[in-house]
Amino acid sequence: MKLSPLFSQRLEEARQEGYRQGYRQGRQQARREIIESLLVFRFGELDSQLEVIIQQIMELPKEDLNRLILQLSNLYREELLDRFGGEN
Repeated sequence: MKLSPLFSQRLEEARQEGYRQGYRQGRQQARREIIESLLVFRFGELDSQLEVIIQQIMELPKEDLNRLILQLSNLYREELLDRFGGEN
């Protein structure tokens, strides 16, 4: 059975979009896991206050995220929470 060219094209476009969406979700999940790991390494555990700011950290532009990662070892927990408006 031969598919019409238009149907084949739409099917391929849908497949490509599904691939791109899965790729983006995978990158977001990996970024979240890295941030969580860094926070656990620095502060010992992820409590509810740190959980609240993870999404904000994930949304930082790459340059700001890199800067934060470099500064993390020198930041106190309260400073990090203050920076992102978390309750302490």
